[in-house]
Amino acid sequence: MTHRLASSLGAFALLLASTLVALGICELIVRFAFPPAPTLLGVGLVSSGTYGPDPILGWRPRPNVTYFSPRFSETYTTNSRGLRGPERPLEEPAGLRTA
Repeated sequence: MTHRLASSLGAFALLLASTLVALGICELIVRFAFPPAPTLLGVGLVSSGTYGPDPILGWRPRPNVTYFSPRFSETYTTNSRGLRGPERPLEEPAGLRTA
């Protein structure tokens, strides 16, 4: 009787372990195949058009947008590159040496 019980418990443990591994693999597939939209970034950011799709990042701020966030009571403004902050030139000033 104890041999039969040990065999049944072993089979149950193997079934449970393989089910957990299979569910873990399914979870990874779903997370990579269907990444979440940036709805957690703030109320209305996606619906307001503040963020747009990006092939590399998934989502990124759109350029030249001003948005007031009711969640944080703050106004956000992006420059022509989609970054918050003032517009800055890409080229280095003349005479500047980099290390």
